[in-house]
Amino acid sequence: MPLPGHSIHRALASSLAPRPGQCVLDLGCGTGGTLQAIAEREPTARLLGCDADPQAVAAARELLGQTADLTVHDLNKPTGHKPGELDAVVCHDVLEFLETPAALISEAARLLRPGGTAVFSHTDYDALIIHGADRELTRAVCHGWAEFPEEWMDFSDAWMGRKVASLVRHSPLTVVGMDTHVTTATELTGFARHRIDQISGALRTRAENATGPLSAADIDRWVASLQESARTGEFLYAETAFLVRATAADQ
Repeated sequence: MPLPGHSIHRALASSLAPRPGQCVLDLGCGTGGTLQAIAEREPTARLLGCDADPQAVAAARELLGQTADLTVHDLNKPTGHKPGELDAVVCHDVLEFLETPAALISEAARLLRPGGTAVFSHTDYDALIIHGADRELTRAVCHGWAEFPEEWMDFSDAWMGRKVASLVRHSPLTVVGMDTHVTTATELTGFARHRIDQISGALRTRAENATGPLSAADIDRWVASLQESARTGEFLYAETAFLVRATAADQ
């Protein structure tokens, strides 16, 4: 889940290009970073958001205050919004968790007014670039995190980034463009630190429960190597998100 202030949020707001007074829904709003970026770009937009994680929704409410209407909702199920109620929909890093990702895209098409805009975006988590530790160990870590979902997840698809365009193309929406957004870091701070902690924490938990591909010692050795590479200026982190922009059919 990207943190508020992460550059992906501004990229999503730019791709969505909200216009004055539009009603915008963030499907899987997380802690509110994308809605915040949309509000900064178009202060008159009416902001709606939903997410399955109550703690994330609480954090989004704290971030956004009274500027957004936020709810806790399982996105495996239809929303409570009426057909054609929305002008724009945005969704980032959600589809990989869903039993039927195409159903959420179809739901977005149902909610949009004719000519409304949707941006579906996803990071390709099986294509992370991390430099600074042993090559084979880093490959094992990245592959292990991609192929062994965190234990709280019912399902995860690490190839969703490269699949999202096809999913939208086969939906009721019409694809009008696709962009990539690459997040890079040469210091083990900020979002890079967050992601490395997320990866190592998830794999360490699996190691402790004997359900993962690596040992806790392997993970500790990997993190220590990255910390040393950051100290010597050799660390690099990069991840790529694919942003697919589409429109609802004119009636």
